[in-house]
Amino acid sequence: MKSKRRQPSKKKPSGRLPGGYRNDFERKVAMCLPADAEYESVIISYPVKIDKIRSYLPDWTLIREGYIIYIEAKGYFRSTEERAKYLFIREALFSNERLVFLFQDPKSPVAGSKKRKDGTRFCSSEWAERENFRWYSMENGHRIGEDRVWLNK
Repeated sequence: MKSKRRQPSKKKPSGRLPGGYRNDFERKVAMCLPADAEYESVIISYPVKIDKIRSYLPDWTLIREGYIIYIEAKGYFRSTEERAKYLFIREALFSNERLVFLFQDPKSPVAGSKKRKDGTRFCSSEWAERENFRWYSMENGHRIGEDRVWLNK
């Protein structure tokens, strides 16, 4: 079941930073993205169960060569359920839409990960790669509009 896209309310909740950003990380991300990336401009409905529909507000939307790229700026994944949410969202996307992540720290451990023998933990970038999501960091986030790899689903 593919979902409809709708525009979010123009009313921004109080308590936001200048520019309407929710936190300082989003403000910094906005400075590294292409100027035509739109902040919180589309709401995506996605099914979780047969009879349950939820809504997702991507942080940024960028259009390139007929493709719509939804950019999610993540500090870290707070739970297993949050990671599962993005899998449901990806399934609801049309063939010309992509969801990519821009991680504050790609090596931040995901919630619930256990320490490995080498002392490391399963991290955000590893999860994204395992689930076939394209991801970026603050160092290469400016390339989101330039990379052609997002054409591959």
